[in-house]
Amino acid sequence: MTVLGFAFKLFLLMDLFKEAMPRQKHAPTLLHFQKALDLTGNGLLLQDKEGQPLYINQALSTIFGSSQEEIIAEGLKRLFPEESLKKFKKNILPETLRFGIKKDEIEGINSQGEHFPLSISTMCVEENDDKNVGFVTLCRDMSEEIEFRRRRLHSDKLAAVGEMLAEVAHELNNPLTSVVGFSELLLRKRVSPDIKRLLRRISSEAIRTSKIVRNLLSVVRSHQPEKMEVGINGVIQNVLELKTRQLHIDNIRLVRRLSEDKTLPMVLGDYQQLLEVFLNVINNAHQAISSDRGKGTLTIETSSKKDSVVIRISDTGPGIPESVIGKLFQPFFTTKSDGSGLGLNISKKIIQEHGGDITVENGRQRGCTFTISLPIAQESVSIIEAPSEPLALSPQSFDIMVLDDEEVILDLHYHLLTQLGHKPHLFRSVQEALPALKGQTFDLILSDVKMPRMNGRKFYTHLKKHHPEMTQKIIFVTGDTLNKTSHLFFKKHHLNVLYKPFILKQLEEIIHRTLENDINLNDNSSENESESTTYE
Repeated sequence: MTVLGFAFKLFLLMDLFKEAMPRQKHAPTLLHFQKALDLTGNGLLLQDKEGQPLYINQALSTIFGSSQEEIIAEGLKRLFPEESLKKFKKNILPETLRFGIKKDEIEGINSQGEHFPLSISTMCVEENDDKNVGFVTLCRDMSEEIEFRRRRLHSDKLAAVGEMLAEVAHELNNPLTSVVGFSELLLRKRVSPDIKRLLRRISSEAIRTSKIVRNLLSVVRSHQPEKMEVGINGVIQNVLELKTRQLHIDNIRLVRRLSEDKTLPMVLGDYQQLLEVFLNVINNAHQAISSDRGKGTLTIETSSKKDSVVIRISDTGPGIPESVIGKLFQPFFTTKSDGSGLGLNISKKIIQEHGGDITVENGRQRGCTFTISLPIAQESVSIIEAPSEPLALSPQSFDIMVLDDEEVILDLHYHLLTQLGHKPHLFRSVQEALPALKGQTFDLILSDVKMPRMNGRKFYTHLKKHHPEMTQKIIFVTGDTLNKTSHLFFKKHHLNVLYKPFILKQLEEIIHRTLENDINLNDNSSENESESTTYE
């Protein structure tokens, strides 16, 4: 039975209780009924036949932010704005009389004058002769439910876009890798300064394109929140990778006042959620400036104080009216004609879930400043020194197996590895490579992840079973930069990964690091065997 049905039954039974009370030692009183109704989670309003309030429970008082006495004294105008009140009296009550019950959704108004969505169910209260003597209305605040619906819809749309963009990113990163790699190889040739300048431009633009795709993907792709140490400057720089060009086109000067990475502590947070917050606040500042004078300045500052990292995002737009500034973080409140009213509300919730705070204040003359503070990750209070240079390997040529299903990537690997003095052995599939593993020794394997028939993860599982000595000598090369399944797989097995597109130096460094780790593991294994023999 619903709460409304239960309440209605209570009132129908009151007469029976009155008749039974003389025969009972502990008969329920009106107070018992009031207490029972106050325990319900939904607001309950009892009205006379004109619709005026006679009794309200505690839940209704909480929903509307007013005392029971205030609501009864002011009547329905205290509960509903003008349009909703008109609808309630002229549509809802007459239809309730006609059909006995009426369900609808209208707007309520709280003690601060803020409108909010309300679900109501109204039922007639009749005497024994079927004469209507009043109404019972059950009220439920729909704000959170509607927010959940919108967030779910938004999340579903982003998930669909994210999956599509993930495929685009993967397919795009392969040709971008070729553009970057071959332009770098040409830069090592004897060419004129003008040609070198153009080649550098080609390479840098290809890398910038890849970063833009990766940042877009990190914004729209749904994921389970995962908190880890995050550098705030890096998150902001990635947001600006998406925004810089459009800010320039819209005549908005961008001022970066970011603390040095060495002195700015890390925070414990979810990278993608923080990126969403900064992108939302920067978008709002961008729109405020553009809609005002068509030009202005956007300033982003980062600093640290005691136990927190502070981010200030300021604009020279028109500022926020004082009557509005206190409502900015409320759900569904928006000053934009096409806004959902959820952006800043979600941003505030994200920051609060990170143990931080977000506030806004107007500037002295123009614009406003959003201030975000986030607690420092405890492990990062002391500044971590940069790692020392790795030990140099003796210069020698290594036999390297290369697996990729795209001919152009194999060709690129051949030229890059040859440039580094190694001997590449190229294979277009795992099936081609497996016989070679039986008859030849390789110092290293470079493998793509997405390949037909047997992918990189299955190939690693095969190595673990049949060639365990090679599991520490494999580097995965992938353009699917945010694939969660692959990321967890790499993390679980402590694997080295090179993300496309890459430059020659990155390839050289990861080869160096992988081979060095393999040498260290073999040395440790030899020492352990020696010690074991001694103890025996």
